[in-house]
Amino acid sequence: MKRLLIVILALLCLPVAAAPKLTRKVHVASLAFTPDGRALVVGSQDRLVMHAVPSLKPLRDLPGHLDAVMGIGFTRDGKRMATASMDRTVRLWEVATGQPIAKIGPLEDDVLAVSFTPDGKRLAASTYNGVTSLFTLPKTAPDAKLQGHVLSVSPDGRLLASASVDGKVCLYALPAGRKIAEWTAHKLCINGIAFSPDGKRLATSSEQLRVWDVATHRQLADLDCGKVALNRVSWRPDGKAIAVASVTRGGFVWTRAADGEWTRQAIPHGPRVSVLAYSDDGKLAFWGPDNGLVLLDKSLKLVRKTE
Repeated sequence: MKRLLIVILALLCLPVAAAPKLTRKVHVASLAFTPDGRALVVGSQDRLVMHAVPSLKPLRDLPGHLDAVMGIGFTRDGKRMATASMDRTVRLWEVATGQPIAKIGPLEDDVLAVSFTPDGKRLAASTYNGVTSLFTLPKTAPDAKLQGHVLSVSPDGRLLASASVDGKVCLYALPAGRKIAEWTAHKLCINGIAFSPDGKRLATSSEQLRVWDVATHRQLADLDCGKVALNRVSWRPDGKAIAVASVTRGGFVWTRAADGEWTRQAIPHGPRVSVLAYSDDGKLAFWGPDNGLVLLDKSLKLVRKTE
Protein backbone atom coordinates (compact mmCIF):
# COMPACT_ATOMS: atom_id res chain seq x y z
CA MET A 1 0.00 0.00 0.00
CA LYS A 2 2.81 2.37 0.88
CA ARG A 3 4.54 1.81 -2.44
CA LEU A 4 1.26 2.49 -4.25
CA LEU A 5 0.86 5.80 -2.44
CA ILE A 6 4.38 6.87 -3.35
CA VAL A 7 3.82 5.94 -6.97
CA ILE A 8 0.62 7.99 -7.11
CA LEU A 9 2.27 10.93 -5.37
CA ALA A 10 5.24 10.91 -7.68
CA LEU A 11 3.29 10.06 -10.84
CA LEU A 12 5.25 7.03 -11.79
CA CYS A 13 3.24 5.81 -14.79
CA LEU A 14 3.30 2.21 -15.94
CA PRO A 15 4.69 0.29 -17.76
CA VAL A 16 8.43 0.30 -17.19
CA ALA A 17 11.17 0.06 -19.81
CA ALA A 18 14.78 -0.76 -19.05
CA ALA A 19 16.56 0.99 -21.93
CA PRO A 20 18.14 4.40 -21.33
CA LYS A 21 16.30 5.93 -24.29
CA LEU A 22 13.25 7.78 -23.02
CA THR A 23 10.02 6.99 -24.82
CA ARG A 24 6.38 7.10 -23.87
CA LYS A 25 6.73 3.66 -22.31
CA VAL A 26 9.39 4.78 -19.80
CA HIS A 27 8.01 6.35 -16.65
CA VAL A 28 9.91 9.37 -15.35
CA ALA A 29 9.84 10.57 -11.75
CA SER A 30 12.19 13.57 -11.84
CA LEU A 31 14.12 15.83 -14.17
CA ALA A 32 16.39 18.87 -13.83
CA PHE A 33 18.58 21.01 -16.05
CA THR A 34 22.23 21.48 -15.25
CA PRO A 35 22.86 25.11 -14.22
CA ASP A 36 24.54 25.90 -17.55
CA GLY A 37 21.50 24.57 -19.41
CA ARG A 38 23.54 22.28 -21.64
CA ALA A 39 22.14 19.04 -20.26
CA LEU A 40 18.94 17.64 -18.83
CA VAL A 41 19.17 14.89 -16.23
CA VAL A 42 16.19 12.56 -16.07
CA GLY A 43 15.43 10.10 -13.29
CA SER A 44 13.24 7.08 -13.91
CA GLN A 45 12.63 3.71 -12.28
CA ASP A 46 16.17 2.81 -11.30
CA ARG A 47 18.43 4.92 -13.48
CA LEU A 48 19.65 8.39 -14.30
CA VAL A 49 20.25 9.52 -17.85
CA MET A 50 21.91 12.76 -18.89
CA HIS A 51 20.59 14.21 -22.17
CA ALA A 52 22.07 16.88 -24.41
CA VAL A 53 20.12 20.12 -24.79
CA PRO A 54 18.50 20.88 -27.17
CA SER A 55 18.84 17.59 -29.06
CA LEU A 56 17.68 15.43 -26.10
CA LYS A 57 20.11 12.74 -27.24
CA PRO A 58 21.34 10.54 -24.36
CA LEU A 59 24.85 11.54 -23.28
CA ARG A 60 25.48 9.32 -20.31
CA ASP A 61 23.80 6.64 -18.25
CA LEU A 62 24.45 7.00 -14.50
CA PRO A 63 23.93 3.62 -12.83
CA GLY A 64 23.80 3.19 -9.09
CA HIS A 65 20.33 3.63 -7.65
CA LEU A 66 18.27 0.50 -7.12
CA ASP A 67 14.83 2.09 -7.31
CA ALA A 68 13.02 5.13 -8.71
CA VAL A 69 14.95 8.42 -8.73
CA MET A 70 12.55 10.95 -7.25
CA GLY A 71 14.60 14.15 -6.95
CA ILE A 72 17.62 15.84 -8.53
CA GLY A 73 19.60 18.85 -7.34
CA PHE A 74 22.77 20.67 -8.39
CA THR A 75 25.31 22.87 -6.72
CA ARG A 76 25.19 26.42 -8.04
CA ASP A 77 28.48 25.99 -9.91
CA GLY A 78 27.09 22.88 -11.62
CA LYS A 79 30.00 20.68 -10.61
CA ARG A 80 28.09 18.31 -8.34
CA MET A 81 24.69 16.70 -8.45
CA ALA A 82 22.61 15.01 -5.74
CA THR A 83 19.89 12.47 -6.43
CA ALA A 84 17.14 11.14 -4.17
CA SER A 85 15.74 7.65 -4.57
CA MET A 86 13.15 5.24 -3.31
CA ASP A 87 16.08 2.93 -2.51
CA ARG A 88 16.37 5.17 0.60
CA THR A 89 19.66 6.73 -0.45
CA VAL A 90 21.00 10.04 -1.66
CA ARG A 91 23.89 9.82 -4.09
CA LEU A 92 26.37 12.53 -5.01
CA TRP A 93 27.88 12.75 -8.50
CA GLU A 94 30.53 14.63 -10.39
CA VAL A 95 28.61 16.21 -13.24
CA ALA A 96 31.46 16.52 -15.74
CA THR A 97 32.35 12.83 -15.65
CA GLY A 98 29.23 11.19 -14.25
CA GLN A 99 31.33 9.51 -11.59
CA PRO A 100 29.76 8.82 -8.18
CA ILE A 101 31.28 10.75 -5.27
CA ALA A 102 29.41 9.52 -2.20
CA LYS A 103 26.33 7.76 -0.92
CA ILE A 104 24.23 8.94 2.01
CA GLY A 105 22.01 6.37 3.65
CA PRO A 106 20.09 4.24 3.79
CA LEU A 107 17.83 6.84 5.42
CA GLU A 108 14.66 6.16 7.39
CA ASP A 109 12.41 5.89 4.35
CA ASP A 110 12.20 6.42 0.58
CA VAL A 111 13.84 9.72 -0.36
CA LEU A 112 11.56 12.03 -2.36
CA ALA A 113 13.43 15.35 -2.63
CA VAL A 114 16.93 16.76 -2.32
CA SER A 115 18.56 20.19 -2.51
CA PHE A 116 21.96 21.77 -1.93
CA THR A 117 22.41 25.10 -0.20
CA PRO A 118 23.81 27.73 -2.59
CA ASP A 119 27.36 27.39 -1.20
CA GLY A 120 27.27 23.63 -1.83
CA LYS A 121 28.38 22.89 1.73
CA ARG A 122 25.07 21.51 2.98
CA LEU A 123 22.40 19.21 1.69
CA ALA A 124 18.76 18.70 2.60
CA ALA A 125 16.84 15.50 1.86
CA SER A 126 13.17 14.70 2.51
CA THR A 127 11.75 11.23 3.00
CA TYR A 128 8.32 9.67 2.60
CA ASN A 129 7.75 9.45 6.37
CA GLY A 130 7.79 13.27 6.59
CA VAL A 131 11.35 13.87 7.77
CA THR A 132 13.71 16.40 6.19
CA SER A 133 17.33 15.81 7.17
CA LEU A 134 20.14 18.38 7.01
CA PHE A 135 23.69 17.27 6.24
CA THR A 136 26.98 19.15 6.37
CA LEU A 137 29.04 17.63 3.59
CA PRO A 138 31.03 15.44 3.40
CA LYS A 139 29.45 14.02 6.57
CA THR A 140 26.77 11.43 5.94
CA ALA A 141 25.11 11.68 9.36
CA PRO A 142 22.42 14.38 9.67
CA ASP A 143 22.99 17.50 11.75
CA ALA A 144 19.26 18.06 12.22
CA LYS A 145 15.91 16.50 11.39
CA LEU A 146 12.97 18.68 10.41
CA GLN A 147 9.40 18.15 9.19
CA GLY A 148 8.33 17.63 5.61
CA HIS A 149 8.33 15.21 2.67
CA VAL A 150 9.07 17.87 0.00
CA LEU A 151 11.39 20.85 0.30
CA SER A 152 12.89 23.95 -1.26
CA VAL A 153 15.96 25.98 -0.24
CA SER A 154 15.82 29.74 -0.75
CA PRO A 155 18.18 31.27 -3.35
CA ASP A 156 20.21 33.03 -0.64
CA GLY A 157 20.49 29.84 1.41
CA ARG A 158 19.03 31.38 4.55
CA LEU A 159 15.72 29.50 4.57
CA LEU A 160 14.40 26.03 3.97
CA ALA A 161 10.71 25.53 3.25
CA SER A 162 9.16 22.11 3.66
CA ALA A 163 5.65 20.78 3.21
CA SER A 164 3.73 17.85 4.62
CA VAL A 165 0.90 15.47 3.82
CA ASP A 166 -1.37 17.41 6.19
CA GLY A 167 -1.12 20.54 4.03
CA LYS A 168 1.21 22.45 6.33
CA VAL A 169 4.24 24.50 5.31
CA CYS A 170 7.19 25.06 7.65
CA LEU A 171 9.98 27.62 7.32
CA TYR A 172 13.36 26.94 8.90
CA ALA A 173 16.37 29.20 9.35
CA LEU A 174 19.60 27.75 8.00
CA PRO A 175 22.15 26.45 8.77
CA ALA A 176 20.85 25.39 12.20
CA GLY A 177 17.38 24.37 11.05
CA ARG A 178 15.45 26.46 13.60
CA LYS A 179 11.73 26.59 12.86
CA ILE A 180 10.57 30.18 12.38
CA ALA A 181 7.09 29.73 10.92
CA GLU A 182 4.36 27.18 10.26
CA TRP A 183 0.98 27.53 8.60
CA THR A 184 -1.72 25.48 6.89
CA ALA A 185 -1.43 26.14 3.17
CA HIS A 186 -3.78 23.46 1.79
CA LYS A 187 -6.43 21.03 2.97
CA LEU A 188 -4.74 18.10 1.24
CA CYS A 189 -1.23 16.75 0.79
CA ILE A 190 1.25 19.23 -0.71
CA ASN A 191 3.11 17.67 -3.64
CA GLY A 192 5.27 20.59 -4.76
CA ILE A 193 6.96 23.58 -3.16
CA ALA A 194 9.40 26.13 -4.59
CA PHE A 195 10.87 29.51 -3.73
CA SER A 196 10.67 32.22 -6.37
CA PRO A 197 14.02 33.25 -7.91
CA ASP A 198 14.15 36.35 -5.69
CA GLY A 199 13.28 34.32 -2.59
CA LYS A 200 10.37 36.59 -1.66
CA ARG A 201 7.54 34.25 -2.65
CA LEU A 202 6.76 30.59 -2.20
CA ALA A 203 4.61 28.44 -4.51
CA THR A 204 2.82 25.34 -3.23
CA SER A 205 0.81 22.82 -5.20
CA SER A 206 -1.90 20.48 -4.01
CA GLU A 207 -5.57 20.70 -5.01
CA GLN A 208 -4.76 24.31 -6.00
CA LEU A 209 -1.63 26.27 -6.88
CA ARG A 210 -1.02 28.95 -4.25
CA VAL A 211 1.56 31.69 -3.88
CA TRP A 212 2.71 33.00 -0.49
CA ASP A 213 4.66 35.97 0.79
CA VAL A 214 7.69 34.49 2.54
CA ALA A 215 8.11 37.34 5.03
CA THR A 216 4.48 37.59 6.17
CA HIS A 217 3.18 34.11 5.18
CA ARG A 218 0.22 35.87 3.58
CA GLN A 219 -1.46 34.21 0.61
CA LEU A 220 -0.83 36.25 -2.53
CA ALA A 221 -2.66 34.11 -5.08
CA ASP A 222 -5.00 31.13 -5.24
CA LEU A 223 -4.75 29.77 -8.78
CA ASP A 224 -7.47 27.36 -9.87
CA CYS A 225 -6.31 24.60 -12.22
CA GLY A 226 -9.64 22.78 -12.24
CA LYS A 227 -10.47 19.56 -10.46
CA VAL A 228 -7.01 18.02 -10.77
CA ALA A 229 -4.33 16.87 -8.38
CA LEU A 230 -1.23 19.01 -8.91
CA ASN A 231 2.32 17.72 -8.62
CA ARG A 232 5.70 19.39 -9.18
CA VAL A 233 6.01 23.16 -9.46
CA SER A 234 8.77 25.26 -11.05
CA TRP A 235 9.31 29.03 -11.35
CA ARG A 236 10.44 30.61 -14.58
CA PRO A 237 13.83 32.29 -13.98
CA ASP A 238 12.38 35.80 -14.33
CA GLY A 239 9.91 35.07 -11.51
CA LYS A 240 6.93 36.10 -13.63
CA ALA A 241 5.54 32.64 -14.32
CA ILE A 242 5.03 29.29 -12.58
CA ALA A 243 4.70 25.92 -14.28
CA VAL A 244 2.88 23.11 -12.53
CA ALA A 245 2.34 19.46 -13.45
CA SER A 246 -0.85 17.53 -12.77
CA VAL A 247 -1.70 13.92 -12.09
CA THR A 248 -4.71 13.50 -14.34
CA ARG A 249 -4.42 16.28 -16.91
CA GLY A 250 -1.86 18.37 -18.73
CA GLY A 251 0.32 20.92 -16.98
CA PHE A 252 -0.22 24.67 -16.79
CA VAL A 253 1.83 27.83 -16.88
CA TRP A 254 0.52 30.73 -14.82
CA THR A 255 1.89 34.14 -15.83
CA ARG A 256 1.67 37.26 -13.66
CA ALA A 257 1.01 40.54 -15.46
CA ALA A 258 2.28 43.95 -14.36
CA ASP A 259 -1.08 44.68 -12.70
CA GLY A 260 -0.74 41.56 -10.57
CA GLU A 261 -3.30 39.46 -12.42
CA TRP A 262 -2.45 35.83 -13.17
CA THR A 263 -3.41 34.13 -16.43
CA ARG A 264 -3.42 30.40 -17.09
CA GLN A 265 -2.12 28.65 -20.20
CA ALA A 266 -2.14 24.92 -20.83
CA ILE A 267 1.28 23.50 -21.59
CA PRO A 268 1.21 22.48 -25.26
CA HIS A 269 2.19 19.02 -26.54
CA GLY A 270 1.25 17.48 -23.23
CA PRO A 271 -2.06 15.66 -22.79
CA ARG A 272 -0.61 14.70 -19.42
CA VAL A 273 2.40 16.31 -17.75
CA SER A 274 3.88 14.28 -14.90
CA VAL A 275 7.09 16.17 -14.07
CA LEU A 276 8.59 19.41 -15.36
CA ALA A 277 11.41 21.91 -14.83
CA TYR A 278 12.62 25.26 -16.11
CA SER A 279 16.19 25.88 -17.20
CA ASP A 280 18.05 29.02 -16.12
CA ASP A 281 17.52 30.49 -19.60
CA GLY A 282 13.77 29.87 -19.58
CA LYS A 283 13.38 26.60 -21.48
CA LEU A 284 10.73 24.25 -20.14
CA ALA A 285 11.17 20.49 -20.15
CA PHE A 286 8.52 17.99 -19.18
CA TRP A 287 7.66 14.32 -19.45
CA GLY A 288 4.26 12.74 -19.82
CA PRO A 289 3.11 9.16 -20.45
CA ASP A 290 1.38 10.17 -23.69
CA ASN A 291 4.22 12.08 -25.32
CA GLY A 292 7.59 11.20 -23.80
CA LEU A 293 10.24 13.83 -23.06
CA VAL A 294 9.47 17.30 -24.48
CA LEU A 295 11.54 20.49 -24.65
CA LEU A 296 9.85 23.88 -25.21
CA ASP A 297 11.43 27.30 -25.72
CA LYS A 298 10.65 30.46 -23.73
CA SER A 299 7.47 31.05 -25.69
CA LEU A 300 6.38 27.41 -25.20
CA LYS A 301 7.06 26.49 -28.81
CA LEU A 302 8.27 22.96 -29.45
CA VAL A 303 12.05 22.53 -29.67
CA ARG A 304 12.35 18.75 -29.50
CA LYS A 305 10.56 15.67 -28.27
CA THR A 306 11.54 12.03 -27.96
CA GLU A 307 9.91 9.51 -30.26
